[in-house]
Amino acid sequence: MERLTERTAAGVANINYSGCYFDDGMRDKIAESARRQTVIERLASIEDILGEDYDLDRLRELVMAGREGRCVIIKKCHECKHHHTAYGYHYCRFWHKFCPDDGDFYCQYAPKGEAYGG
Repeated sequence: MERLTERTAAGVANINYSGCYFDDGMRDKIAESARRQTVIERLASIEDILGEDYDLDRLRELVMAGREGRCVIIKKCHECKHHHTAYGYHYCRFWHKFCPDDGDFYCQYAPKGEAYGG
């Protein structure tokens, strides 16, 4: 996804207006207006996902963990190929823990990729 902002030399956030100029170097005010609207729409989408109460430091940690492979999406236990049901409870043979509420889990002994049912 294209980054819509940039930092100035002083570290101030600004809208990235690259591509908003005519061939002669003059500013294209219509393109600038469209870029501002795109930035607003992107910010609104991000805020829709995060809600009103979020911690940017925690979000940064999660993004870094995901990029480093330390954070994965965990599927529910009934989707794990090691899952079976016994006496009405969901059970994962590798994790050795019951999951009566069918909550998320991690098969710690399954090979990488199978840990989340993938």
